[in-house]
Amino acid sequence: MRLNLRYHCPRTEESGTHSIQTNLVRPYELRCAHCESLMATDAAAPAIRLLT
Repeated sequence: MRLNLRYHCPRTEESGTHSIQTNLVRPYELRCAHCESLMATDAAAPAIRLLT
């Protein structure tokens, strides 16, 4: 599964997009494409929970 993300960098005032897959090695660090600042850390694969 692929997850598409958008982010806004407070340092450069630029927006960007990124996508990650569920089979990546964790933890994964998402960095700004403009200045390489850390935007997010993906520590676990996305999951879907059923609410019953």
